[in-house]
Amino acid sequence: IDEMVLKPFGLPIHVLEDDDTKPIMRTLLQWWGTEFRRSTNPKLKGAPNHWINLAHKKIEDFYEQNPDCVIVICDGRFPNEYIATKQKFSNTVSLLIERNNSNQDAHSSENIMSEHLHLYDYKIDNNGSLNDFKQKVQNFVNEYFHE
Repeated sequence: IDEMVLKPFGLPIHVLEDDDTKPIMRTLLQWWGTEFRRSTNPKLKGAPNHWINLAHKKIEDFYEQNPDCVIVICDGRFPNEYIATKQKFSNTVSLLIERNNSNQDAHSSENIMSEHLHLYDYKIDNNGSLNDFKQKVQNFVNEYFHE
């Protein structure tokens, strides 16, 4: 995002977190990432798998140099991304971090996965404290990796 959206306009990275600029930047990035880059309109040269194809390439390049590593994709937004990743990497595990959030964004990239819960292998409830969440994640890692 920094290379594609911020640098061409001379914007510093902190505009993504600044209270005065975050709302407009969030809308811009949602449009850029979803409506533009994932577009199926051939004139826009987008593709529904645009982002996940980039991620897969980076994973393959990294894994080639680090074959014993565990790779975490921390944020999938669309069903096709989960499906493509599971098809490409057979040892993929998808984890839903679920929280009760009344401030949910209406944009498709923020909520479409709620219609595809069957794509997740595990779920962690994140409605407690930060320490509770950390412990749940640690328990998942211990269980999954049998440590």
